[in-house]
Amino acid sequence: MSQTETHSAHELFPTIHADLAEIEGRLRRTVHSRLPVVPEVYLHTVHAGGKRVRPALTLLCGRLVGDAGEATFDAAVAVELIHLASLIHDDVIDDSGRRRARLTANRVWGNKNAVLVADFTHAVAYRLLTQRCAIETVERLSGTVVRMCEGELCQMYNEGSFEVTEPLYFEMIADKTASLMALAGEFGALTAGGTREQAAACHAYGEKVGLAFQVVDDLLDLTGDEERIGKPVGNDVRCGRLTLPLIHALNQPAELADPVRRIIVEQPTTSEAMHALRDALAASGSLAYTAATAQRLANEAAVQLADFAPGEARSALEALAAYVVARTL
Repeated sequence: MSQTETHSAHELFPTIHADLAEIEGRLRRTVHSRLPVVPEVYLHTVHAGGKRVRPALTLLCGRLVGDAGEATFDAAVAVELIHLASLIHDDVIDDSGRRRARLTANRVWGNKNAVLVADFTHAVAYRLLTQRCAIETVERLSGTVVRMCEGELCQMYNEGSFEVTEPLYFEMIADKTASLMALAGEFGALTAGGTREQAAACHAYGEKVGLAFQVVDDLLDLTGDEERIGKPVGNDVRCGRLTLPLIHALNQPAELADPVRRIIVEQPTTSEAMHALRDALAASGSLAYTAATAQRLANEAAVQLADFAPGEARSALEALAAYVVARTL
């Protein structure tokens, strides 16, 4: 798939457009409280939009194995609630002021309100699963949230370190990002009557897509257009985080690694410094290496679908794997 302007699951998956519209409505109705600040902060995040890749993944994996019923919809909403809560938490942790071209919730309502509403949203996700889904789903979700927290903590404790290796990087992004996408796929299969083997394949598909998604996200943080991605670029470098392009560059010969190391130490704050960093990463082959890694992961994701019958759901999931690599925002 060539680069595309597609940026939402609604546009990417016309075959489940009606289902995604239903998910959107449920997201707006599910979180409510007698305290006005809760829906205000929560809906600010929902209304910012988003790709809704995770609920789409749940619905499509449900259709891959059977019928997506009420339990599948509940699971899809629960997964997206966890994702939305994690975005609010991330913005507080990173002291971010802008996401998707809008002020972040913590900038508008403050860190305390943002954190508490994110926690509230987490609780709603668990409560939703208890209504129609097997207790196993609650256990699986709690285990996934543990992994997400561990991934974020590991990333935080390695900020400023030049000792982050490629295996450690992939361990961190598997926890903080890919684990929830893996669960989204698994939930689709489990709630639609799939076998354990089918659920495992959907889990593996989601994990590979999630890894590819984060690798591309980290690449866009260095090469993206701020107006298109709706947030400042270079945030990882300024926070002292080594992502895959930087890790690869720092392991090249000194004449290629030293310019990258120097810019990282200086923590670029100007567009000129970011351009210099991009040029150095291109010269080291690190941007190309990162793009190729994302493509490999997307190909590995598509392989997980080989044993499922051809059809609209499988084609859409194959398209999702391709889109994750081709996206520009």
